[in-house]
Amino acid sequence: MAKNHTTHKSRLAHRNRIRKPRSNHYESMKGKGHKTANAAAKKIADAAPTGP
Repeated sequence: MAKNHTTHKSRLAHRNRIRKPRSNHYESMKGKGHKTANAAAKKIADAAPTGP
């Protein structure tokens, strides 16, 4: 029978390195309409610094 005690699971998790969840810096545009995508692109372009 396999060990299923909580301390055993915790030890296994640390052995396999507990990772932070990946953060998405930019939200995916997949499944969104073209209006939403265009609005988001414009927002990013407006926030970008302009040249001298």
